[in-house]
Amino acid sequence: MELNQAQSTFLLALFIGFLAVVYILIFGPGGHIRKGREAEAKRLENKIRVGGGLELINDFMELARAYIKLGRNSDAESAMRKALAMAENEYGKKSENLAPVIKTYAWVLARSNRTVEAENMRKRIKDLS
Repeated sequence: MELNQAQSTFLLALFIGFLAVVYILIFGPGGHIRKGREAEAKRLENKIRVGGGLELINDFMELARAYIKLGRNSDAESAMRKALAMAENEYGKKSENLAPVIKTYAWVLARSNRTVEAENMRKRIKDLS
């Protein structure tokens, strides 16, 4: 059975519509992946509220990554600002122990299209070593 141009176009449009619906169901605001990411962010927020000590630095970094995946870039930057301040207070502003925190902060800034600030953070890592 041969399809004419109109039938082919209709089937293509139908298929593209089907793919769009599947994409929205998986990745959209109420999608499975989004719900999982929201649950992870909520778990980390609660952990930070009741936690303490140096583990909080890693928790803030994890939370920043979760926020980036959710598109909440300003929340991610805020979490990284807190993580960096805690790490600087604990280790000092020139300690090599700051490198992973600064690297994650630079990544968050880059994902937020703040490339100049991200590059400045990367330079700071080089200055530590």
